[in-house]
Amino acid sequence: PGFCLRFGQLLDALNISQNEFARQLGSTSAFVSNMARGKSKPGLDFLQKIAETFDVSLDWLVLGKGTRRGAPFLDPDGHHAVLLRVELAQLVAA
Repeated sequence: PGFCLRFGQLLDALNISQNEFARQLGSTSAFVSNMARGKSKPGLDFLQKIAETFDVSLDWLVLGKGTRRGAPFLDPDGHHAVLLRVELAQLVAA
């Protein structure tokens, strides 16, 4: 469901139809429709083509991480934990 939702959001953001999306990627509208409904899964080559053609982040499209344009995803809690570890390592080394 996550991919389908983000795929729909991508089509909305691009303001194009499934038919136009398929045409630009050299695919069929049936495949794109099935992909949007979760009936078909795109392969890596097709995902790369989406990323390159429409300037979309695969991290966002596939995993839901970051933003559609590829801004990095940073978990604040994870970042804080890393900073604490660095600080502790510096204290131990001193």
